[in-house]
Amino acid sequence: MGVRSTRGFTLLELLVVMTIMALVIGVATVSFSGSNPSVKLKAESRQLISNFRYARSRALSESRIFSVSIIDDGRGYQVDPGAESILLPPTMLMSLHSQTQGPELFSDRISFYPDGSSSGGTITLSVLEGDVDLKIGIAINWITSEISHASG
Repeated sequence: MGVRSTRGFTLLELLVVMTIMALVIGVATVSFSGSNPSVKLKAESRQLISNFRYARSRALSESRIFSVSIIDDGRGYQVDPGAESILLPPTMLMSLHSQTQGPELFSDRISFYPDGSSSGGTITLSVLEGDVDLKIGIAINWITSEISHASG
């Protein structure tokens, strides 16, 4: 009768260990990234940019003005007309530095017009959490309505 060698690992054992390692790494990555203010700020800026693009596309497709308005003293925003308010996390604020272009001049909103232009401006998202003071700027070109990250 043959003696079986016990050197090495079976394929099944290797797959089980690799699966457990992948799960542990995935859970650790999610738990660490959720508490990082920089990650929160980048996620909020991506969401805000998405809402700007949504307002611009609605203005073009429906041939009417759509705006993104700052509400609650910079603690949230709303895509006008008639959308629900979107509140920022408690440690985050936003401010608008508008350009003086377009038929409607408001200091609390950026408007997108049916011709593809906008009122333009720069939105600054800030995180004030403990010793952390982070900022991201989002620029909207008033002629083309191009939306991009600004230095800030």
